[in-house]
Amino acid sequence: MDSVQRNGRLIERFTSDGSAASPRPAGTPLYDAPVYLHESVFRSDDILIVIRCPDAWIFEDENGDETMDIPVFGPNDLVGGMVSLGPGLCKVKGRLVISIEGTFTLISPHLPKPEDPDLPQPLRHVHTFFFGSMGIAVYPREPKRSVILSPREHSPPRESFGARLRKAIILEKIPRRFGTFHKTKSTPVVDSLVKVEPSTWQEHSFSFPLPTTSDKQMPPSFSSSSLVTGHGIRARAYAENAEVSFKVVATWHSEEQPELTRELGAPFLYQPVQDDLPADFPPQETPTTGEWADITLEPVDAERKVPFGCVVTIPHPCSYPRTGNLPFWIVFATKPMYGFLASDIRREATISVSLVRHITFDPSRNTPCTPSPPLSTPADPPPIIQRPARARTQTFLQRVATPILSRRQRAMSDPPEPIAERPKYVEAEKQLPLLPVEAIIRESRKVMFDVMVGFDKNPALKDKKRERRKSKSNRHSRRSSVRSQESERADEGEVMELKPGQPEGVVRGRLKLDGGMLFSIDWPGLTVEYDLEVEIKYDSDHLMARVPVTITSDPLISETT
Repeated sequence: MDSVQRNGRLIERFTSDGSAASPRPAGTPLYDAPVYLHESVFRSDDILIVIRCPDAWIFEDENGDETMDIPVFGPNDLVGGMVSLGPGLCKVKGRLVISIEGTFTLISPHLPKPEDPDLPQPLRHVHTFFFGSMGIAVYPREPKRSVILSPREHSPPRESFGARLRKAIILEKIPRRFGTFHKTKSTPVVDSLVKVEPSTWQEHSFSFPLPTTSDKQMPPSFSSSSLVTGHGIRARAYAENAEVSFKVVATWHSEEQPELTRELGAPFLYQPVQDDLPADFPPQETPTTGEWADITLEPVDAERKVPFGCVVTIPHPCSYPRTGNLPFWIVFATKPMYGFLASDIRREATISVSLVRHITFDPSRNTPCTPSPPLSTPADPPPIIQRPARARTQTFLQRVATPILSRRQRAMSDPPEPIAERPKYVEAEKQLPLLPVEAIIRESRKVMFDVMVGFDKNPALKDKKRERRKSKSNRHSRRSSVRSQESERADEGEVMELKPGQPEGVVRGRLKLDGGMLFSIDWPGLTVEYDLEVEIKYDSDHLMARVPVTITSDPLISETT
């Protein structure tokens, strides 16, 4: 257990002091709760949740006065523990629902508008990408009878009380910390009474396996707030918040009073990487394997013939950490090679590189999560004793249901319909209406971009041209300078014809990624995808390429930029 002093903390470690312990009531299934080293406790007035976890992180508030222990789980762990109900909830018949859920929350003013024009523009969207629950019936517990013991007459008062106390503990089989013993003012000759008060809290174990798939990874816990700059003259900057959170929720419903409910939530973290890293660890760099992928830009208008071609080159595989960079190379060559057109493209072409994010919410593809099977079959629920209704109440209801009519009222009323004239068809049962299908929500925007004008000349062509100039200057005089330039142009054309695939212009750049940006998510019902869009515009020609890239996550939990 952790021995760090935590004054004024929100939650505390669970200790076996007996305050929340109780034997398992009849009719409650016993679930196999995982056994881990750490325990985190979340409590309210009527509900207590104990989550057993392999690791726990301590979080402090802004002032540093309060701390909270948050459970941390990995891919192959079980989320389980115990839920205890207080004395007030155990006296009423009800139902306990223990659920686990993972949600993705996005707060942005650029969410898609609803189809109904009367509805306001949504600024917040919460999507539950996996959910699981289990229900437990809660019955009032019958109070245990007191134990009456008669000590021997020849025993002294002190010895008789100790014997009675030991006998009471043996008979009741209740630990001493769960009971309170009262000594009565009695003599050895008179019978004495020893009362043992049982614990009034009911415990219910639970266990949920985290959903896993062979080819997909569940998104880890994440929270960020980033400032997005607007585009245009009158565009405004805005803040965008995104969060991936997990929690266990215990909800108690009363069967006698449906409006009476009690609920308590216990958050936990999901991290595929369990290693402890310092807060100031260095940012990750883009892994360089030495391999590069070439993607050819295609004309936007497929029917138009473009006299030049472009290729963008990025590191392969196309996976980059949020704290790294995304380098790229863009080259072009004329088709067929023409030096005057190439020089004009190097001066006038506009190059734009942008990283586009696509978020899709599909509620119909959410992942269910089923609890672990119980270890024992629940027994029959204890009988509930109900008082019979009084005769007055029955008579009163009968009088109201069948009023007595006088002869005049009977004559004025319509005669009953004969049985033979009644229709002999049976009306078919009406089917319940289908629940409305939630619409698929898609959101796309450019998270970062870079615009450049013009290409640089290929360094290989520059070196060859420099060598030619040196050789020509040694052999020709100043009078033949014009002729030498014309010959250089002719020689350059000859070199291009010998190497038709050689690029005539090149530009190099990199997009600096943001540590607070969303990482790529590929999970049923929730996808976050990124595309690297490259556009080349020259005169009326327009080339474009879209390359899917993956932005990986890192062990950081919260970022603010």
